[in-house]
Amino acid sequence: MGRENCQRENVRALVTSNITRTGVEYALLEELIDPQSGDTVRSHSEQSYGEGHILGALDLIAADIRRCRLLITDGQSSHPASVWGFPAD
Repeated sequence: MGRENCQRENVRALVTSNITRTGVEYALLEELIDPQSGDTVRSHSEQSYGEGHILGALDLIAADIRRCRLLITDGQSSHPASVWGFPAD
């Protein structure tokens, strides 16, 4: 559904996220998805030991998302893959 909304609204990238807990350790993952192809063109993960460090890990992921947003919206590329150094189809 997210890809369909991006395609309809002509959005260049979809960001997805996931948090997985294993004992007291948390794995946080964000992915930049090309809405047209569904390919993951960028991902960033962080580890957190305990609930008290999740926000710090989220801050790092949010900074990565902001950098991505700035590159895409500054008009440097019409294809999110090329923003991250991947060849555009």
